[in-house]
Amino acid sequence: MIPLRVDERIELLDEARRMIESASSMITEASKGTVAELSSKKIVSAIAGLLSSPEESVETLKKNIEHDGNEDALWTRPLVSVKNAHRRDI
Repeated sequence: MIPLRVDERIELLDEARRMIESASSMITEASKGTVAELSSKKIVSAIAGLLSSPEESVETLKKNIEHDGNEDALWTRPLVSVKNAHRRDI
């Protein structure tokens, strides 16, 4: 099996994000006006966490894959570092 290229992986994650958003909409629509409406709001809220959590979201996963094998991504570096004060990129 040939490993996927980075751009193919990013495409898959974008597709997954669209599917997650679609699932959220479908759950909301299916439960409108039913006794399950309150519990569906909890499910939709959990789904929203998959899309927006700074630690564990689809976007974070994309950034990790884009920088896989490279040095740490710039957005993961501290803004100030006494230990590495000579570096121009922090």
